[in-house]
Amino acid sequence: MIDSIDLLELSRYPNLAPDVQRYTCGPLYPTRQSAIEMAIIYWGLRVECAVVHLLGLPRVSDWPTQWFYNVLLDLKELDHLILVTVSRHSFTPMLPACFHAYLRCQEDKDRFQEEIRNIPLGAFHMIDSLAHYIPDWTQRTPNKYTGFVFPWWLHGSSNYPTDFQKLRGGRVFPIAAEYFQYKWPTANPSIGDKVDTWIQGQVQNQMKYLREIQEDVEANGRKVNHLFSRWAALSGLLGRGDID
Repeated sequence: MIDSIDLLELSRYPNLAPDVQRYTCGPLYPTRQSAIEMAIIYWGLRVECAVVHLLGLPRVSDWPTQWFYNVLLDLKELDHLILVTVSRHSFTPMLPACFHAYLRCQEDKDRFQEEIRNIPLGAFHMIDSLAHYIPDWTQRTPNKYTGFVFPWWLHGSSNYPTDFQKLRGGRVFPIAAEYFQYKWPTANPSIGDKVDTWIQGQVQNQMKYLREIQEDVEANGRKVNHLFSRWAALSGLLGRGDID
């Protein structure tokens, strides 16, 4: 939860964090290129890589013993990041083909396994879509899925929950940047900054209008007081001290 709050703050003001400032960005696709969006795509690719590897094994019995617990950690982290960006109305992320199966099954291992086994391998195409997000992205060859740290799906590590702590939250940013070969755009402000600037401008304009109205009210108040004083003086000359 704390990590999600930190990430939410970062998504609001990404340039305030010096350790991730170089990962914030803008055009060509400004709504898709902040540090949070980079992390979402990285986690999505991790999940896709793991599931594609599992589905490619000859038998289900060959799957690592802890496969479900490990992939669940990755999917939950991805889910948390998506909630952060959705709260900003800034990004519709591409997701691994198994993500909706996770939303339906949650922690039901058998049902999740059955659903992902029914997904065609051709549906897992996140990594093939990276050129849309990173135009100069070069796929790693000969295996386009290489380059992830702590690849639990390859060796069935039971230590992944410990390794996972080194990836979660903002700790994933430098790891994701290295995976993307430091080609994520960096020079321009994020769409979140642009939205905040627009909102700030609207606040300033509304405050200006409120001050003008306040000045008008104060001026009219002075006029009312002046007229009331004249009425009181004239009424006094007539011997009348109250209002009929």
